[in-house]
Amino acid sequence: MPNWSRTNSGAVILNDGSTTNVYVNPYTSEVTGALSQDQLVSTWAERIHGDLLIGDGGVGDRIVELGASWGIVLTITGFIIFFLGRKARSGAQAKGRRGARVRGWHAIVGLPVGLGVLLLLVSGLPWTGFWGAKASELAAHGNISLWGEDPGAESTIRQQIENSDGQSAPAGWASGNAPQGTSTGAGTPISIDRAVATAQAQGAPGPYLIMYPEGEKGVFSVMSSQWYNVGNPAESDVTQETTVHVDQYSGEKVGQYSYADYSAMAKVVSHGIALHEGRRLGVANEILSTLFCLAVIFMCVTGPMMWWTRRGTASGMAAPRGKLPIWGSWLLVAAMAVLGVFLPLFGLSLLVILALDQLLIRRVPALRSFFGTV
Repeated sequence: MPNWSRTNSGAVILNDGSTTNVYVNPYTSEVTGALSQDQLVSTWAERIHGDLLIGDGGVGDRIVELGASWGIVLTITGFIIFFLGRKARSGAQAKGRRGARVRGWHAIVGLPVGLGVLLLLVSGLPWTGFWGAKASELAAHGNISLWGEDPGAESTIRQQIENSDGQSAPAGWASGNAPQGTSTGAGTPISIDRAVATAQAQGAPGPYLIMYPEGEKGVFSVMSSQWYNVGNPAESDVTQETTVHVDQYSGEKVGQYSYADYSAMAKVVSHGIALHEGRRLGVANEILSTLFCLAVIFMCVTGPMMWWTRRGTASGMAAPRGKLPIWGSWLLVAAMAVLGVFLPLFGLSLLVILALDQLLIRRVPALRSFFGTV
């Protein structure tokens, strides 16, 4: 057996510095198995989703955030095209023009799918390394922080939770950064069963994630959370989230932090992420998510099909350009400016594209022809 040292969370740190979860029979103290988060397919899927395996908070995170930002912009412009192009679509279908049927189905499916895409992208923005970090910073300065205040503030439990889970994701928008209570007195610490009994007496639903005391003043932090407790009611109903801090010597409650104590923004984000991860409505959420994914695939297939149809005999990436009235163009510019400020990575990429268009593509005939620049 490897040389393990126990962390405060109950996880263990191996000789190489990595963490793993060890499973112990609570009645016989027998180790029944050990599993590292990196061994799970779901962990790799989550990492690809978050940072493309390039690194959390680095290039991969920025690429994902850039894609999400453009996704928001493209969805909004898709709504604009849907409403402005209704007459043109109807006329094309009535005349039986090539690609009109695909264009019509793309619009019909795209309207509800676009709403879902916006929900997913916006609810995912708080996780991003740039937008999410800046939003949290601004919220904190404006006293509308994603994290509320917890009674008895001396230390935090966020790093303990991250270490025990082996992932870099925050412990939670509200309880993860909340300070924990303080133990008083001295002597022999209570058992974990006593800490659980205290949490149960406070109405915290199980199963729990439990943080062991850190130092002489540390506390047992018993958490009913949507983040780590599969089977906990809070997983689908975030209003049941609560964290109970228990004195390690007396077993008394020294602090409690629940959904009711969250700031308004923390409540919105908690609900949004539960929807984002498909947990809010239980099985119905999973069924709707599957249908939604199939609809997104349909949009991804029909989009290039419409472009190819409109492209006709043109070369390169060119396609016929749609014309907007002058006032519409100015409105579009203003909208892009607002989105560029709200989504900084999108705004920066837009400036880069504009610079490339003006300084390179328009000056090289081959590139001007390939991109259909006019």
